[in-house]
Parts: sequence; structure tokens; C-alpha cells
Amino acid sequence: MTSNYPSSEIILCTDGLSNVGVGNLESGNPDQEFYATMGEHAQASHTVVSILGIQGGSCAMDVLSSCASITNGTVNILHPLEMVRQIRLIAQNPTVATEVEVTYIMHPSITLDYPSESSSVTLVRRNIGNATRETDLSVTFTIDKNKLTGITSLPFQVQIRYRRKDGSKWLRVLSQTRDVSSDRNVVEGASNVAVLGVAAVQRSAYLAQKGQLEEARQNIHAIDQMMLRGAQTDQQQEEHANFKDTAKTLDLQLMQGVKGDSAAKVLHKSKNANFSQFLSGGAKKQLVEQRKTDEAVQQQYYAYQFH
Repeated sequence: MTSNYPSSEIILCTDGLSNVGVGNLESGNPDQEFYATMGEHAQASHTVVSILGIQGGSCAMDVLSSCASITNGTVNILHPLEMVRQIRLIAQNPTVATEVEVTYIMHPSITLDYPSESSSVTLVRRNIGNATRETDLSVTFTIDKNKLTGITSLPFQVQIRYRRKDGSKWLRVLSQTRDVSSDRNVVEGASNVAVLGVAAVQRSAYLAQKGQLEEARQNIHAIDQMMLRGAQTDQQQEEHANFKDTAKTLDLQLMQGVKGDSAAKVLHKSKNANFSQFLSGGAKKQLVEQRKTDEAVQQQYYAYQFH
């Protein structure tokens, strides 16, 4: 339906199980793979699929949500009177790039454990597909201290390949070097609490979807304790409070299990958590102003007429 219209968006509203035809989930042999296959087809045509369920009905959202997850869409369960507001929120988060592929290049002492567990290679590629304005990615890693002898800083590089909405292909390269310290107090005191928050929530949701519920809960509580020790400034403490609000909802759901519509909603939102929801009020205002400036500069660039 949308294959000839790149960057399209489909919003599916449902009040119950699919019980006839393809994708039937009520038969003795439910067709669960159908929804993942449809998600892959949608992603190939740069289409985002969002799924909204009606509160009170059983929609098998844990199955349906695979389609939205693959295309980076929205999953929510709400009252019918909230539908219009949710659709408006989806419209305010447009697709900004497709065919997104992220490459992480790391020092040999680093082992990436999210999103690619037990990867010991120094180069890891991650296929994202569609990216919206609120898409934020995070990674967590461990360090082999035996390989840090004489090293005072570690290099990191991220390469982002993507297609803009005008069809052009772009490559963006971000390189940074971070100092190495063995002083726990210094490292935790200098931490960016909002970044820690989004990484912790995303990783715990990832672990939960793999069935590792205890590990997911341990990750949340470990990060919470680290924030508690390191958060000294007003901004850090406010961002820690924001994290606790989100983490509490996720932790409660993990204790109750990951089956059913409510669990699918919480896990999807957590896995797609964005940086801004953890920011303090002042930092969020600065982010909004920065985005306005960036958009103005981009418009000047694309409006320039070459002669």
C-alpha cells in the first residue's frame, strides 16, 4: 500500500485480537511470524508502522508490537478519547532518515555488551532502519583492565550512514577521546545522568525481551545506586529523579512478567526511551533552543542558490 511512497506512516488502531484471515491470532496455530514479516517489508519501503490498542481489550500487543519495533514506530494502549492526542504526538515525531546504519569503532580493551552482547571485536555495525526526530541510541560496554597498561585515554568513533528524505545518502562521523580514571568518585561525579538513564532503561528492556528479567532488574538497581552516589549538582539530582520515575514503572512491570498488552507497551516505550525525557528542566530548554538553531542553519544551507 505504501511501497511507492517512501517515508510513509501507517497507524493501526485495534480493539481486539486478529481472528480472521492472515495474521490470525485466535486459531489453534496463531500466525505470529506474520507481523515480524510485515515489519520487515515496511522497513524495506521506509514505512513506519505504529500500533494503538483500545484499553480494556486483549490485542496480543506482545505479538503485534514486533511490527512497530522493526520500523521504529509507536506502541500504546489507551482510552478511545485519547486517540486523537496520541495521533497528534506521532505526527510531531516525523521520520528524519531511513536506511540508517550505525558503526561503532572501539579500542581493543572494550567489549560491547549492549546491543550486541559478548562482542569482542573492535568494529560493530547496527542496522537501525528508520529514525525519527526522537530516536536515541545507546551502548554499554565493559573494559578489560589488563589491556589498559600505560593508557590514559580511550578513542571512540561512531559512523552513521543514512538516507535523507530527499533521497540523498549521507555519512556522519563522530570521533571523541575520553580520559581513563581509576577513581570511582571522580568518574561517577562527572557522569551525565540523563545519558546513564536512557542507556539503563533501553538495556533493561532489551534484556527483558530476551527473557532475562532478573538481569534487567539488576541493571536498573545498579545504575540507580551509581546515580545516587554520583549525583551532586541540582541538575544531576533532578535527572536522577526523572530516571527513578521511569525505572519504577519498568521495574514493576518486570516483577509482574512480560506477557500481555500492558507489558508490551512498557517494554516498547522503555526500549525506545529518548534522551530528553530524562533531562532536567534547564537542560531540556537548552536542547530545544539548540535544535531551533540547528534547523535554522540547515534551512539557510539548503536555501542557498549556487550560481
